[in-house]
Amino acid sequence: MRIKHPALLRLTGMFGAWILRFWTCSQRVRYSISDPLMDPRRRHRPCIYVCWHECLLMPVGLFAQRRFAVLASRNRDAEWLSQIMHWLGSRVVRGSTSRGAVRATREMLRNASEMSLATAPDGPHGPRRRVQPGVIYLASRTGLPIAPFGFGYRRPWRARSWDRFVLPRPFDVASCVAGQLIWVRPEAGADEREQYRALLQKELERVQLEADHMVNGAARP
Repeated sequence: MRIKHPALLRLTGMFGAWILRFWTCSQRVRYSISDPLMDPRRRHRPCIYVCWHECLLMPVGLFAQRRFAVLASRNRDAEWLSQIMHWLGSRVVRGSTSRGAVRATREMLRNASEMSLATAPDGPHGPRRRVQPGVIYLASRTGLPIAPFGFGYRRPWRARSWDRFVLPRPFDVASCVAGQLIWVRPEAGADEREQYRALLQKELERVQLEADHMVNGAARP
């Protein structure tokens, strides 16, 4: 959605936040989170929450008010989504995992020691379900562990976009599955960061498959 006037952006962002909160809260969500310290519904350790770009709607609607800084791209189309996240109670870092986010995120973490970061490691342009190296670099610079999450939906609508973005049906069943925390060594070199990237790729695939099984009994591509 491309809206240029600042006042109109704020207004549509406010209404969009109300609609999104109602839409996601109508879901009957099944949770599988073994570590209570990474549960976004309650007080949790600061970390970098990640899920596939196509699944962003659910966590933004459910958890945005829980002291998160959400990483949003710098393009014009992302401004409307940034307004929605602002009205939901999240702080927004404008940039990508590779451009402009590290300095702003570190500043937020100095001012709010319990702030977590949320991003999609395959966004903002893909390829779909392919972890990009930027999130590994971000974890090494901030010292925060990466918390991979999968979200499953029953009979969702999907956009004809590069990521097949998910719009869950209201009042339907969804799932939220947490994986294992991944700690990236601050001094990790390029080869080691690639190993972390491959580990995160594998863990995200695992939790997404588990989330799909929770609501459908079989994985959906």
